[in-house]
Amino acid sequence: MKVFVCVDDTLGIAFNHRRQSRDRILNEDVVKTADTRLFCTPYSEELLRAHPRLAVTHTPLLDAGRDDYVFAEMLALAEYSDKIDTLILYHWNRKYPSDMHLDLSLDTFRLVSKEEFVGYSHEKITKEVYTR
Repeated sequence: MKVFVCVDDTLGIAFNHRRQSRDRILNEDVVKTADTRLFCTPYSEELLRAHPRLAVTHTPLLDAGRDDYVFAEMLALAEYSDKIDTLILYHWNRKYPSDMHLDLSLDTFRLVSKEEFVGYSHEKITKEVYTR
């Protein structure tokens, strides 16, 4: 499974049960990158409606198959670590308040690509792709 996660400079992913930020250019990149089914929770559905094979479920990490993508917003990943073969991190390049952090160690992954792009509300977003 391939998982997208948005993180701040401290690997924070959420604050007070909500996303830290959103950016429509980033969302367009997720839709463009996910060339198979894209799973997300109902909370994230509005961001990804443009994906032609969007699957909305309360348990996307459980429901997604090996070749599927998951937009993991405010989801703990550690329990599903053995299913994740690709991790795509979008760095906001800012410090936001956060009370939930990425719970997956990058030690078992290898960085295979890194690019920066200008977002709609962020002057710089860094996209890193890790594989096992």
